[in-house]
Amino acid sequence: MNPASGVYRWNVLLLLASSQAIAYIDRVNFAVVAPHLIKVYHYTPAQVGVLLSIFNWAFTVSLLAAGPLTDWIRPRRAYPARVGFWSLATALCSLTMSFAPLAVLRALVGLGESLMIPSGSRVIRETFDKKHRAVAVGTFFAGNRMGLTLGIPLASVVLVNWGWAGSSIPRDRWAFSGSHGGSLYIARRHSIRPNALNPRKPNAESDGRRSSSTARRGA
Repeated sequence: MNPASGVYRWNVLLLLASSQAIAYIDRVNFAVVAPHLIKVYHYTPAQVGVLLSIFNWAFTVSLLAAGPLTDWIRPRRAYPARVGFWSLATALCSLTMSFAPLAVLRALVGLGESLMIPSGSRVIRETFDKKHRAVAVGTFFAGNRMGLTLGIPLASVVLVNWGWAGSSIPRDRWAFSGSHGGSLYIARRHSIRPNALNPRKPNAESDGRRSSSTARRGA
């Protein structure tokens, strides 16, 4: 195991954990906004409950297809594509305050995030050896706890400092954790070059020919 391949593996793990954290920030920020939807936009508690639960329903149902889809298109493509998908869906939540469109967009966020677990698990299995796999899995899932820890205070700060003025909503704030965080993730993911960090091992056949040639010269 060379140091370069170790750098590559831990960079990948950092991306997986950070994407989990960003995703969970997206999940909990709506709970902070919910009381304001009731107070300012006259949502009923039942409507807010639907908006909060529809994400989980979409996420859970989508998991059934997320595994086969990951196997089909491979996690290298599936993971960043879905990060971009749920980031866009989160950003689009800022374009409406109507119940039905918000419900659809929240479901799309759940649909997009469903691929993270099977994709991340497969990336870990293919990237880490058995000795380090449990550490990698623990670090990967620590990202979602970090997102839950940071999401509520971060959403509260955004709401207090850039919250609603009268009946207007600063829509760019809704998009912050999703579109900006997701974009940063994708940019970082494409900045890692496996070929640069994991130089190819010398070809065994060429090594054999080189050894035979050296032996003949010595003879």
